[in-house]
Amino acid sequence: MKNKNSLYNFGLFGGIISIFIWSLTPLVVTVLKQSVNAVMVAFLLQLVGLSASVIFTLWLYFTKYDMSFLKEIPVKAYKWIILAGIVESLSYITFYFAIQYGGAMQATVVHYLWPLILIVLSQTFITNTTLKLNFYQWFLVFLAIIGSYFVITGGINIFTSSYFKLPLLWAFASAFLSAMNSYSYKKFGNYFTMTKWQQHAIILTPRVFIQVIVAFIVVLILKDYVWQADFQSIALIFYLGIFTLFLSHIGFSYALHNMSTEPLSIATYATPALSLIWVAVFLHQNMPNIALSGAGLVFVCVVLAQSKERYLNTASGLILSVSIISLLILILPHPFIKSIYFGFANGISVTGIIFSIIIGFTLSRLHLRNKETDIILIKINNNIQECINQFPEIKSHMIEIAKLVLFIDANNSINKDDVVEKINKINGIKDEIVKNFGLKNNDIILKTFKDLDEWIYIRNIGLSLPEWFAIISLGFILVLGIITSSAQTWFGHSIALLLSVVITILVISVHDYEINRLSKQPMYLFSAKQSVLRKNYGGIVIPEKQWNNRLFPLTKQFLKLIIINSAGESEEKSILKETVISKKLIWILGSVGVILGLIAIIR
Repeated sequence: MKNKNSLYNFGLFGGIISIFIWSLTPLVVTVLKQSVNAVMVAFLLQLVGLSASVIFTLWLYFTKYDMSFLKEIPVKAYKWIILAGIVESLSYITFYFAIQYGGAMQATVVHYLWPLILIVLSQTFITNTTLKLNFYQWFLVFLAIIGSYFVITGGINIFTSSYFKLPLLWAFASAFLSAMNSYSYKKFGNYFTMTKWQQHAIILTPRVFIQVIVAFIVVLILKDYVWQADFQSIALIFYLGIFTLFLSHIGFSYALHNMSTEPLSIATYATPALSLIWVAVFLHQNMPNIALSGAGLVFVCVVLAQSKERYLNTASGLILSVSIISLLILILPHPFIKSIYFGFANGISVTGIIFSIIIGFTLSRLHLRNKETDIILIKINNNIQECINQFPEIKSHMIEIAKLVLFIDANNSINKDDVVEKINKINGIKDEIVKNFGLKNNDIILKTFKDLDEWIYIRNIGLSLPEWFAIISLGFILVLGIITSSAQTWFGHSIALLLSVVITILVISVHDYEINRLSKQPMYLFSAKQSVLRKNYGGIVIPEKQWNNRLFPLTKQFLKLIIINSAGESEEKSILKETVISKKLIWILGSVGVILGLIAIIR
């Protein structure tokens, strides 16, 4: 397990580096647009990317990585690699055109519509998939279109707005080409068995080679228009390319290798969100209030559309509702409503507040890992009940497992040695059940043990990528924003903080309610976990001597005093409540870091 956790952490770091670097692209292209044409920027950056891919592939070869899978690739499959190289090269060029001759913020939001475009195309002419979108998913697509409309126009009337320009058509073209690139990858992968990281790391070399050729052809076609760059600018592009493509491709490949497709979906909404931050901070560019709210709506829809869930649950529905309401209030014509809405934040853009709230909670709560752990816990809970029903003689053993699972789940920051001890106890109980009761081949027992192993691995990886991303990377923006803000903005900051905490707690509560509602059996695991909201207690007690929260010791003592003095309940119940609340503090603090940082710069 230690080895798995170590690999995951390395993959986590690689994913963070890649997303951070990719988010700098609009900033880099905007800075260079005065001296270098977008086509030349695309060509030189992709040339650096080719160097990165070749070096990385050679490194894999000399470290004797098994590449025998390459022999399985039929020749006809390479047509999809060629297509991927062509469309991705054109995607870069059109995206850079949109940034260079339009607004970097608007172009970035529109470009990252490509996951939704891919979903729509998958239901039409490019595939014969039997998986059809339901009404909820089409509704997300419709909302994203509305959001992008306000991003482009910056207002209500598309014909009078100065934001609807030709460069935005380039941005839509880049989004469509990116969707086609993803589709080509999918078709290429249908010919054989290959992991995502192998596709990205090794097959990247011929694909990027095609990209460079396409970009070079475009340069030759537009040579009189393009070839206007001094040596210093070209050197700067190469220097930046080493970071934006070299390190990012290697880091992302490693992330895919150790984290499956986790970083792939995260990058589609974390990257553009960060891009908007960098452009606002360093170039002092911004969008109108309606456009900002539209951008938040686009990002939310992109995240929800990529989720495995095919229906709107309570928690995600709340976030979606907040984003829709913020748009409706902005476009309401009544001046009285607008005066209350904007005056409430004392001159701070409330849309910026809502936008940051949406991004913060999208990153924190709607991540796949959080869903997976909760869903697996439900399976474990139901399996434990089924095991007890079928084999009453192992009831005490199964309840003991439930206690240990609850302890690990409720204590987010306990000593790793304590976690290992509890896991060893769980494994010991499993061995005892198999040995003493002869249940080695029983289906429900095997299923329970398998779910336990899966949950233990996922649960003890640590904070998920979006959480670390919010706490570390975007927390830095919080410091910048507060340092540069004026005294008049503190009222707005306070209101934003209050709103964020209230909505965070509400989202977490309805999320837990949703998980509780989905479970079909009595809650052996969740009865104690839900004691914050209910009076009944499940009989599972966490001894105080085992409680060892090192991250928030002062907060723990403060909460403990409040809970014990106000609740009038036993010490054990208070400790359990304190455990649950302290666990949620991590979510709140991570979200607040995102929210305050964005408020400080988007105003």
